[in-house]
Amino acid sequence: MTEDQLSTLIEKLDFIIDKQSRIEARLEKIEGDLGGVIHDIKKIKKRVRKEKGGTDELKKKAKE
Repeated sequence: MTEDQLSTLIEKLDFIIDKQSRIEARLEKIEGDLGGVIHDIKKIKKRVRKEKGGTDELKKKAKE
């Protein structure tokens, strides 16, 4: 390989490494966002169960 070819190859590798770093940073942000969404879903599930349980108790009392 000539010096020009090596220098071109190094530039391309630097570009690829830079892109990879950006992609990894985006993935980490997405993982964080998904973690927050999962946490919110769990909170909503708890609230729904609590409300549903309350509704079931009211239905039982109404039947009596």
